[in-house]
Amino acid sequence: MRQTTNRQSHPFAKALVSFATFLFLAALSLAPAVRADVPLDPPSVAQAKVSADLSKAISAASVSGISWARESSSGRLVKVLVISTNTADSSLADLRHAVLAAGGAVYYKYISVNGVLAMLPAARVMDIARRSDVESISPNRMTARTSSLVEKSTGAATLRAANPTGYSGAGVGIAFLDSGIMASHGAFAGNNGRSRVKKSVDLTRVNESALLGLLDWKGGLDFSKQIYPGSSTLNTLESMINSSLVGNQDPYGHGTLVASLAAGRAVSTGTDSTGVAPSANLYDVRVLDGNGIGDVGDALAGMDWVILHKNDYGIRVVNISLAADSTESYVTDPLCVAVRHAVAAGLVVVVAAGNYGLDASGREQYGGITSPGNEPAAITVGSANPHDTGSRADDTVNMFSSRGPTLGGYNDAAGVHHADALLKPDLVAPGNRLVGALATDNLGLFRSKLSLAFP
Repeated sequence: MRQTTNRQSHPFAKALVSFATFLFLAALSLAPAVRADVPLDPPSVAQAKVSADLSKAISAASVSGISWARESSSGRLVKVLVISTNTADSSLADLRHAVLAAGGAVYYKYISVNGVLAMLPAARVMDIARRSDVESISPNRMTARTSSLVEKSTGAATLRAANPTGYSGAGVGIAFLDSGIMASHGAFAGNNGRSRVKKSVDLTRVNESALLGLLDWKGGLDFSKQIYPGSSTLNTLESMINSSLVGNQDPYGHGTLVASLAAGRAVSTGTDSTGVAPSANLYDVRVLDGNGIGDVGDALAGMDWVILHKNDYGIRVVNISLAADSTESYVTDPLCVAVRHAVAAGLVVVVAAGNYGLDASGREQYGGITSPGNEPAAITVGSANPHDTGSRADDTVNMFSSRGPTLGGYNDAAGVHHADALLKPDLVAPGNRLVGALATDNLGLFRSKLSLAFP
């Protein structure tokens, strides 16, 4: 679903081609030969494992406009996230073999969730769902950015006045899963004048480099390979996704804005743009493209990177200001599962609630919390309007801010629906008329994007 043009003129084209070759060879060497049979669940149990939107797409008259489904000469194809219950084999070799045998392909084996990103013929999804080692199957849904006096209205200024060195974020690493961060911006300078953006990686290159439009939607290929500290696969990936020297690290601008609100510094006298933690270190994990759009697969790969490197870089907080439209239960939703695993690994995960507090007619609506904001382990944040004052007495919740209860749920084998109905968000923070950092000098272009980012 990458929206790129003129791939061969890309400055990394040659490197990407070589990486595609590497992955192609890995695919040939990793295709499992023969595996033992896995017990099969009854069809009613298998149906309960398949998300509602995927089930609908399998039998729909048309999948036009759905990024994760398409028609082919051999029938309908879907890109899915298959979550497994098998914890004995970290490579999930049996499951990967089953996907290939069904005429599908395996693109990625995750760390943040026990599962794979795969392509399957739609007609074979239920065959995979019947496997007893499969917990759930979800489509690789689209993700998109969510929009975001900060010091005064949050109380950060008061805390720092009482203890100037204790509440600045010093020594804390914050990872941002977003559209990128303009590391050279003055808002991210440290006391030594150097950027506090310590690492910049671009996970959107994983799909581009692995497929290059040549092997995408092709069955019979397994691109997955074990990723762990010191592995040759991880080293190759690290080299490919490193974006520290890229000229424009945030072509959309959303990630830079969000990062500056969290940890930016005012770049001139009288500029009210200091963030909540102006001494924190920042880690740019790009998972959205130049239009602010991505997919769940890239977001999960970003979570993988954070979990792998949290101890290496002192990352303690993950900010996720993106969302996927999902009515799947938080129990099986892949983004929610990844957040839950990240929290279990010792990370604090902060997620935007979403911008669906109003319906298409401008009326207040409930149940608009997006994924992964519906995950109980996440700190889900709604948007407040400080009305341009530092006092909290006049603060109100922005009408566009999503509010619960969460609409996710699941149908059991008997067809009975079980609603999550969780109370979300957990708190609100300023999210109206805030001053933040620009990721580009083209002010006119940024303003046009800003109007899209903020209702």
